Amino acid sequence: MAEYNNDNASMFLAQVFQWLDNEKIKYCVERNYQGYPEELTGDLDLVISDRDIKKAANGITNVATSMNWFCYQKHAWEKSIYLGFGKLIFPQRFALTIELFAGARWHGLSYLSAKQILKYRQRSGITWHPRPSHQAAITCIHHLLYNNHVPEKYRSEVHFLTMEDSQSFHSVMSHSFGSKLAVDIFDKIKEKEWDALNNKVPAMKYAVFKRQLFKNPIGTLQTIYLGFKAKRKLPSGVILSLCTQDESLGEEFSSLFLDLADKWHLFVPPIRKIITNKNSGHSPIKVISKVVRNGGVAILNFNNNHEFLSGLSFPIYEICLERKHWELSLKKLDSSSNITLFEDAIEDEATAVAHIWNHILANRALKYNLERNKDSG
Repeated sequence: MAEYNNDNASMFLAQVFQWLDNEKIKYCVERNYQGYPEELTGDLDLVISDRDIKKAANGITNVATSMNWFCYQKHAWEKSIYLGFGKLIFPQRFALTIELFAGARWHGLSYLSAKQILKYRQRSGITWHPRPSHQAAITCIHHLLYNNHVPEKYRSEVHFLTMEDSQSFHSVMSHSFGSKLAVDIFDKIKEKEWDALNNKVPAMKYAVFKRQLFKNPIGTLQTIYLGFKAKRKLPSGVILSLCTQDESLGEEFSSLFLDLADKWHLFVPPIRKIITNKNSGHSPIKVISKVVRNGGVAILNFNNNHEFLSGLSFPIYEICLERKHWELSLKKLDSSSNITLFEDAIEDEATAVAHIWNHILANRALKYNLERNKDSG
């Protein structure tokens, strides 16, 4: 994976932190904050109070606009907000995803409140981060509840933070899951028994739901309803349709497009998928539609892409591939506009992919702003 100059994105991030502090909006970065703002990872996850989350999202968007960063996708509801930003500055880093969360939650149900997290936040350079036990809980429990396992890349960090702040971690687990399950979770992390920890996930999910329902039945049911309602209003994702007679070239580019989308969290998670003749089954249109309706990225690498495109009403970007030359075309059902990105041959495939992604995000931002102005008008 290519490395990018972060200077522009780092200045944007620094301004976001400064604005939040100036507005006295309490926040903290969930993880990967150690090198901020110069060293950037995939995306930026912020914990914000329920009261401030919408104000923070609007303010961050205004900061972006003032620095000529555009918003290409947004999805917001009461408990979380996704903001996808970009800037037409390739070969510098041209995308930064910022997600805001009203505490640590599973489908809107709280297992560690923003109030608690922000009460004990700690300073780290120009930003703020959770205390060790809270950071361990946010990372570990999130992945367990959503993915049924803790990714290997986070295990050492979760273990270290848990043991560093063990009494507080146990208290958080007891409050969220009950004392018996809290002991089991702590022991499995302590002994690094990650597979055994995965087996506790069903009990953890049940405990979160049961305890939240008992504590606040009306509020819990309302949160669940709002979450399902928000799910039905996800913004459309995108379709990247690769056209090539070279099968190996199509596979190579599909992987490169997906890798960068995953790395920088482009478009609403979690569905980003390469769709081929082999994995699309008998209903490729249904597979593609599911990805894009959920705000994700569908990368088509078919021998007969055009057969499906006419039956889809989503944003479609056709990428014509030939050795050492690439062209990007945006096609709609009722019109077609072609944008030639490269007039000269380019030997570096990763560079071509990044350049194409930059133009796709810029084009999506135009569409996003047209729709927003239409709604406001």
